Amino acid sequence: MSAKQIKQAAVKPIPRTSVSGSTFPVRRSTKKDEIDYLRNLSRTLHVSNSSKGDLPQLTFSNELDVKLYALFSLLVKNFVQTWYVGLGFDKEEEFIGELVFLFSHVCRKIQERISSRRDEIVTSLFVDLPYVLEKHFRSVYESMRDCEEDESWGDVWMRKFSDGLIEEEMVDYRRILVDEIVKVLFPDEAVQSGITRRFLDGLIEGVILRNVIESFSEPFVIWEILGKISIKMQECGKGTTNEDEAEHATEQDHTQGKKTEQEHVREGGRYHYSLLHRILNVFIIDERYQMDSGKWLRYCDFVPLMSLMNFVTCWDTRFPILVSIFQVTLQLLMRITITRKFVNGCLKRLIFAIVNEECIGSLVDSMRGMMFPRDEYFEMKPRYVPTSEKELEKVYQENLKLITEWLTNGGFSSSVIFGRSGAVYEKAHKVMETFRHREVNLVLLQRVVDLLVLMLLPELA
Repeated sequence: MSAKQIKQAAVKPIPRTSVSGSTFPVRRSTKKDEIDYLRNLSRTLHVSNSSKGDLPQLTFSNELDVKLYALFSLLVKNFVQTWYVGLGFDKEEEFIGELVFLFSHVCRKIQERISSRRDEIVTSLFVDLPYVLEKHFRSVYESMRDCEEDESWGDVWMRKFSDGLIEEEMVDYRRILVDEIVKVLFPDEAVQSGITRRFLDGLIEGVILRNVIESFSEPFVIWEILGKISIKMQECGKGTTNEDEAEHATEQDHTQGKKTEQEHVREGGRYHYSLLHRILNVFIIDERYQMDSGKWLRYCDFVPLMSLMNFVTCWDTRFPILVSIFQVTLQLLMRITITRKFVNGCLKRLIFAIVNEECIGSLVDSMRGMMFPRDEYFEMKPRYVPTSEKELEKVYQENLKLITEWLTNGGFSSSVIFGRSGAVYEKAHKVMETFRHREVNLVLLQRVVDLLVLMLLPELA
């Protein structure tokens, strides 16, 4: 792929600011997430000389494109450029240009898939994913119940529910899966080239997919994630501090006397208009979030989600009458066309309000900061890894305490969800214990990855 072809593939140029030199900055800028800084960082790719062309479009957002290219440039410089030069090949600029073209092609392809399969994404996240999780949790609890005193419940689970898969077979399966993904997402020229094909297979399977699945299958990693989520939820629940509220009240009192009666009326009108606007926003579904009527979720589609919620909270045994009334009411409402349309639109709006440009951009920035803290070399901080059962148990107890504190601080909501204070510890302990065995986590993560892949690439089914 020549530089000219790469330029033709561009849909929207990303302007690049001229900077002197071609090396990475030694220290990260204090304004490290500003667009100009990231543009300058991306110039180290040397694609077709900075004066000859612009980088191809990646996504719907110019700002997100710049962040992705900054991360991509660091990955190329640290893991690809050195390797390619070491082989003694020339035309380094042309090779990197081909990588940029492949990167932009895949990003646009994934974006097209997401845009065309939004309804299917909603179905997968609200129907298929709860079913997979509930089935897994129930199988784990069954294994805990059936295991003998002298054996681990993880061994029982692997024997009964792993479908006979072992780690070596899963590695072979991932290679086949990645091979099919490359065929679907990458252009024909890359697929037909043996060298490029092997390079892409190794990159996706060995560097990305395998590392993600194997790293996140470790019990202590999952426990630490649950602990950090608990801390974050507690911080969100606290809201503003008393000092902040007092300071805000003082400022209001100071400015209140200076406002005329007419200004007070205008402010009151704006407040009521804003309140009305927020209320209407709940009930008015934008055309972007309206699902195809043929793909609307029905009452029966919510059964896996409700079953998962009941399994976690035991509402069906603690409040059987209320749960029955809720289920009957929902079943009747979902028979009404306008209600089904509204519910499906709300679910779709919820998903794409969470997974938005800001969320993806923050994730990309976090990955860059974690892998390249100085925007220069790959410097992942050494992660603490428990080396004994005693250290592993310490991690378990620390994060169990964080989860329990978050749930018990909920007050009335905690008592409604879990019933009694002792049930909070019991439920948190069961959830933590569910992720005790790495082999079990590995199978669960692979099943979730399979679900996400099929969500975007149904032809691989």
